[in-house]
Formats: sequence, C-alpha cells, structure tokens
Amino acid sequence: MKEFGPIHPRDINYHHIRRLRNTITNLKQRTIRTYLNRLGKMLEFFYGVNPYHQADVLWSPEATERDWIFKAQWKELWNHADETERLILALGGGMGLRRSEIADIKISDISGNVLSVRGKGSGPNGKVVTMQTPPTVMRCIDDYLVVRSSIIGEDDISDGNMLVMSRKRKGSSATSRFVETILQHLSEKAGIHVTCHMLRRFYCMAMVDAGLDIDTVRRMVRHEHITTIFDCYVCADPRKMAQATDSIEDAIFGF
Repeated sequence: MKEFGPIHPRDINYHHIRRLRNTITNLKQRTIRTYLNRLGKMLEFFYGVNPYHQADVLWSPEATERDWIFKAQWKELWNHADETERLILALGGGMGLRRSEIADIKISDISGNVLSVRGKGSGPNGKVVTMQTPPTVMRCIDDYLVVRSSIIGEDDISDGNMLVMSRKRKGSSATSRFVETILQHLSEKAGIHVTCHMLRRFYCMAMVDAGLDIDTVRRMVRHEHITTIFDCYVCADPRKMAQATDSIEDAIFGF
C-alpha cells in the first residue's frame, strides 16, 4: 500500500480501492480486478467490511482475441489429414462438436445417420442431444472404424469408445487431450494453427455464410443464448474489418 503511505488495513476504505484502480497501470485489467477483489475479501474476513464492494468499480469490457480458420485453411487441413485427423476435423468442423464431446462418443451412440452427443449440462454425462450426421461425416466415421480395428487388436480396452488412443495406452478410450494432440500434429503437417474450438467457430461461421438465421445457428451449436452467437462469432468475425475497408473505399473514393 505504498501509494497511500503508512496505513492500517482496517482503515482501507472504498476511496483507496478506487484510487488503486486508477493508479495501477502496468497490469491487465483482469489482473487488477482479481487483486482488488481478493483484497476486499481479506479485509471482510478480518474486519467485517468489504471496501471493494463499496467502491462499486466500473470495468470496461475487454476485447477477446480469437483465432480463426476459414474455407481455404479448412481445405488445406483436410487435404493433409489421415483418417483419425479427418474424423476429428469432420466432427469438430462439420458438426461443431467440442473436444470433450468428440472424445466421449461411444460406438453405441451412432444409429444410422443419427449421433447422440453428450454435451455440457447437468448429470454425470451432461445433456444428451441427437444430431443428424452429414454424409461426409458418416464416411469419415466408417473410414476411421477400419483404422480403429487395427489399433484395438485382440484385447479391447476401449470401453466402447469410438475414438481410441493410438500411442500411449494404445486402444484405450481417447481423452480430450488426445483430441487436441492429434490436431497439433495436423497443424504441424499443414502449417496451419487449429484447435477444436477453432473448428467449432468455423462450423458456426460456415452456417452464417450460408445464410442460415441466427437462431438456427444457435440451436445447431447448442448454445442457450443467442447473444453468444453474436458476441463470440458474428460480431467477432475478423473479415468484417476488411469488408468495412472495402466498403469505405467504394463509398468515398468510388468516383
């Protein structure tokens, strides 16, 4: 508390909190907020008063940097992928599944062209939703099941999982970490950075580009609130800045 000189902790009030908020400039806003919140809780524990809450500090929204892939990068990744990598691409970029959802798929979850997905939610396995599976994704599943048979061998320790480990603990149920590791290897081969959530983002924006209404997009990616689609996908689309520049060029200099 050198900013205030000698001071007893019990004498710290909301004025000090507000001053600290404006004085600390060498840290990220999120870090400052965490420190002040913890300071307030500590003072409340010892002295019964939380000056952080009393200060009612206003925090400006922080911009979130997101990584993206679009059709050109998707095509390059697809062309470099083997059967396992292509399966993960298909499930993540062709159906919008999260990495944990990809890792948790059981063979029994596949019924014709319908896939049961264990999503986020209450219960030990989360919410279970059924999704229509596009023909290309079904072909990727069929191709992978052939590879899976060679990995499993005679001793099946997969517990019925569709995706199985191919290196350490070979043949056992895949984990979320394994899914990301497979994508990391594909990234190195193709020279394109990609993660499961980037695939999910690509899936969402592909639907937007195809002209689907936002509520349909929300339901397809299984988000509860439509504002998430706007905030995390549509409004954050980096192509909008380039489009805006082109529009300004045409509007102002298109003589």
